[in-house]
Amino acid sequence: MRRALKGVGSEHLGRHLAGVIRAMLESRDFPQALMEERTMNEVVATFRRSMDDLVRQGLVEGRERGRREGVEQGSRAIVGRQVERRFGAAAAARVAELLAGASTNDIDAVADLVVDCEGPEDFLAGVQAMMPR
Repeated sequence: MRRALKGVGSEHLGRHLAGVIRAMLESRDFPQALMEERTMNEVVATFRRSMDDLVRQGLVEGRERGRREGVEQGSRAIVGRQVERRFGAAAAARVAELLAGASTNDIDAVADLVVDCEGPEDFLAGVQAMMPR
């Protein structure tokens, strides 16, 4: 580090460090805006904005994922209650196993079968036919 700073006056130190950091960032594929800054203060400010954007994006994606998972969990619970009331506990337990990794569309299709099928055998056969093996 001393060799890198040798001959660099204190007034130019910030620019020199920004150049060193820019070279490091270029080697790591960081955003172009961060590499265009000329002083350490500009680098720090741009870096902070980039980090804030990443955190904000992560929060939005986390919320969306949580909502999707909540909807799926709620749908599974409602379908489970409907199956148990209409076809009994054994059918509800079997459907819970089949729906463990099912998508929202699959859960909706099973909800339709609860209404469309006459008995538990007909219902379970329909659910098993539509689920991937």
